[in-house]
Amino acid sequence: METSRSRRNIIVKNSISYGSSRAIAINPRYGDSSVSNITFENIDIEGFSPKISRVPKWLEIYNSSRDTYGGPVTGITLKDINVRDFGETSSIIHGSKRKSEVLYIDGISFINILLPDKSAYAKTLEAMNIEKNTYTRNIHVKIQK
Repeated sequence: METSRSRRNIIVKNSISYGSSRAIAINPRYGDSSVSNITFENIDIEGFSPKISRVPKWLEIYNSSRDTYGGPVTGITLKDINVRDFGETSSIIHGSKRKSEVLYIDGISFINILLPDKSAYAKTLEAMNIEKNTYTRNIHVKIQK
């Protein structure tokens, strides 16, 4: 989801991602856009297309630090995600700083994220092959029955 306008209250549900370079992506990159209250639920990540211009990864959430681009990302929920493949490189959650303003990635919940070997649900970002930077906060990984 690359956007030039603010987006909020969106649900993506009961979907399959196959042959993409990013299975789930949130990138407010243009204008003064923000993203909030987005839910991805019951998503099956099956595989990636050959590398064309980007190295495949299953998740990418970031905002731009350029002077006039992008805004904060808040309130993201990923629930019941079956990650069959991580891609070729680590996924990222990266907020940014624009001059003195911090554009946080704030409030992300991972609930019931099934790992590629299908033996367990993730308990940490590291288990999901996700890197975050210092401009992130309130990230939670949970298992719900």
